[in-house]
Amino acid sequence: MKNLNFWLIWLWGAGPLLIAIVLYTSQTVPLTSNERGQFVEPGRTLAELSITTPDNQPWQPERRWQLVLSADASCDHACQRWIEQLPNLVTALGKDQPRVRWQIVGPNRELATASSGHGIWIADPLGNLVLHYQFDQPAKDLLKDLKRLLKVSRIG
Repeated sequence: MKNLNFWLIWLWGAGPLLIAIVLYTSQTVPLTSNERGQFVEPGRTLAELSITTPDNQPWQPERRWQLVLSADASCDHACQRWIEQLPNLVTALGKDQPRVRWQIVGPNRELATASSGHGIWIADPLGNLVLHYQFDQPAKDLLKDLKRLLKVSRIG
């Protein structure tokens, strides 16, 4: 009986660890992500791109999360809709509103090729591009991703 109790207690403690090791090494648990935007290739920063504002002033970085809208001169209906919705998105963040700034940047070939065309980017407070959204995506997708990033972020 003593021997049985010893092994039961040992399995109770080591069992979850053994199960975790087996699941990790066999890759049976799918590693999915919940982001709605498209991840930007790691290492892309706003500082390395020569970004200007629409009035050709140099872009000034800030130590906050940033929503960067990049569009060419012919901003279509979907682009205009995003320009109208960005202030509302920041307002919808509630208490996290001061942590986020949105801005429109002028046409930038490097930024357009950083992902697939023009659109909206989320950049972290260090200036790293994180996610990209096309103009045809709903604003709710960006809001959900941004809330999640702000919740888990320890910077900005």
